[in-house]
Amino acid sequence: MIKSRLTTIEDLQAAISQAIDLIPMLSREGRLPPELAVLAHLAPPEELAAKVSMRHVENDRQIKSSASVASWVPGACGIWVEYAVRDSTSTSEQVTPQVRSLILELDAAERVPGKRFIAWKWFVDSYLPGRIWKYSREETQETLQRLVAGGWLQTNKVENPKNPAFPTATLSISREHPEVRRLLELGGAAARFMPMEIRGEPLSESIIRDRR
Repeated sequence: MIKSRLTTIEDLQAAISQAIDLIPMLSREGRLPPELAVLAHLAPPEELAAKVSMRHVENDRQIKSSASVASWVPGACGIWVEYAVRDSTSTSEQVTPQVRSLILELDAAERVPGKRFIAWKWFVDSYLPGRIWKYSREETQETLQRLVAGGWLQTNKVENPKNPAFPTATLSISREHPEVRRLLELGGAAARFMPMEIRGEPLSESIIRDRR
């Protein structure tokens, strides 16, 4: 969700780029509303990133990045979206699809009713597999360790009553981290949506059977 914290055209362009980059994950996890499903056609493949520029329609001149967001006037201005190879040296480009997914999934896990803390092992071995997680356990562990080292996530130890000699390692989101805060704001309500499991056969199969 684009908020008032975006004050310049550069801020707005970066927010729109990241919003477009979020589309594949939201679509894959069933969090993209059906009305917005067509936006999946705008989503770049994982090796590419969306690059947004805002221009004046009349002369195709790009709006200065330092200009106020008030410079964006629908109708008189347009948005150009290009796709380019991700630049690993850029801070914003370090927000890969896997990183985005992990942050949003941990955010959802922290909102599970009754959860006092998120055990690292439970999150990796039980929670993520139940969310149609496509990355291997090794990839997930490596990314989590990198995010902890970078300050995106925090880890702690809590007492393990079953085995006091081995405390439980926990994970939590560093919500004040600028990139984490941006991701959660962009995710908006979608980041907090948790699909409800419905028992029985898929609805599509029921519809097909009824039509026969």
